[in-house]
Amino acid sequence: MMKLLSLLCLAVGNLCAQEGQMEIESQKCEFDGKKITLNGSISLVHELGKMTADEAVLFANPDEKKLSIGMLKINKNVIITSKEGSQLTCDEALINYKTMQGNFSGADPSAFVTFYEVAKEKSGPILMLKSRSMQAQIARQENTEKGSSTLKEIIALKDVNIEYKDLNVTADKGIYSRTDNPDLSSEGAATLKAIPGTIILSMDQPESYCHVKSAKGDLIQSFKLHIDTAKNEINFLMPQGKVQFQQNTVESSLEFSADNLLWKLNGSLYRPKTEMEKQKSDKANPQFQPSGGILLLSKNVSVDIQNKGTLTTDCELEIHYQNINGKRQLRSIESNGHTTLSSPEKQEGHFHFLYCFGRFFVDHDKMITTFDSPTNEQGITALGKQVVFRDSLGEMHADKLTLYYQNIEGKISPSRLIAEGNVYLLDRKGTPANQDASLIHYALADRVKYEFESKEALFTASKKKRVLFYDKTNNLQISAPALKLKRDGGNNKESIQGIGDVRFSFMENEVQQLKARFETLPHRY
Repeated sequence: MMKLLSLLCLAVGNLCAQEGQMEIESQKCEFDGKKITLNGSISLVHELGKMTADEAVLFANPDEKKLSIGMLKINKNVIITSKEGSQLTCDEALINYKTMQGNFSGADPSAFVTFYEVAKEKSGPILMLKSRSMQAQIARQENTEKGSSTLKEIIALKDVNIEYKDLNVTADKGIYSRTDNPDLSSEGAATLKAIPGTIILSMDQPESYCHVKSAKGDLIQSFKLHIDTAKNEINFLMPQGKVQFQQNTVESSLEFSADNLLWKLNGSLYRPKTEMEKQKSDKANPQFQPSGGILLLSKNVSVDIQNKGTLTTDCELEIHYQNINGKRQLRSIESNGHTTLSSPEKQEGHFHFLYCFGRFFVDHDKMITTFDSPTNEQGITALGKQVVFRDSLGEMHADKLTLYYQNIEGKISPSRLIAEGNVYLLDRKGTPANQDASLIHYALADRVKYEFESKEALFTASKKKRVLFYDKTNNLQISAPALKLKRDGGNNKESIQGIGDVRFSFMENEVQQLKARFETLPHRY
């Protein structure tokens, strides 16, 4: 009986020549000359793939003289499996062969339509798209032996949910534009690892957010998202949230906001900055090539680095990480341009600020942060473009700063700062935030090493040069090859010690050197 029904449906169910043939099986079949009604264990094999359902109606195309199918309506437990392996499930489906469009929905407002994207080499779906209803544009494939078509573009509406990689995204609307299908083998299986495409996710109401979360603890909200499955990238508009990392057993997070975020899920790996680092890495594990990614933030960037402070910049900021044993491990943070780092401590006298106009780089493994100044063709840094460090000791300006951190019982704090190149320091009365307070100390040096715990600064000069220090309040002048300055944290008193050939009065050229530097000092950033 089943075979007889199949032959009957083949006789009346031929599509026009470009559409190929439709093979039908069902427990019950009725034909009234205008439509075919099917019921019970329905299986339809046609150009879109294989469909199974409990009910189906095939409507004839009234515009065609030759009998052909113009519309297909299927209901209850609908499963559509394409020739490349993707699958769509719903309660109701309506496919219009004249307009090459499909509409898919649930039987009630609480039901979902679900689309699974698969790849031949993967054991499960590489992408899941779910919503209350979907609309699809159907496209016929060229250069195929038999009629073949695919869902070219899928529009998901209301309560949209996407699972991609290890991320879950929710939105009001999603548009999935699939690229042309790969060449199909005779068995109808996809020959590519994945069928790439793009997904645009948005909200219906202004100032509303799409939400992204993961099992790792990531939480991001954004006005709009653009997912490129071919490049494994996600572009966020006006994002804010946090991304989780884990170093050994210690979990940490980066909280951020920006105008744009480009998340390269399979971005270039963290690269050693020196040949020595590269050789050391290769020797330690020559066969190990872990996967990694990049978070690229741009415009109005603010990043809260746990236990290190808040980073702000209008330039691009790159965050590199590696995936090792299922854990995302932070490797580096980098920007080029005006960048500010403020410490997490908010108590008066216990915070610091760093301003950088060149390259800013955080080596998370070594717990070192470097700040470089931009230079001209002669390798000279312009006044006002040096790196600036400000804390309770005052302000320090230099061509380069290196900040070292320490980890004590899981708490990260700065331990040492080294300033190099045209270093000068000024000290103010009151807190470092009081930029209008009087200047009382001035110093010039080639290198300064500052210890945070002891609040001790060692000033040194290059060969045949001298450190210059001036105490305006006490009219104290010191010229020496090196100088040590220390502040007592308890009573806030300072001690100054000259090292080597010490003079307590400046020569005329040293006075001019101080004036040239401090009279043109920019005080605001």
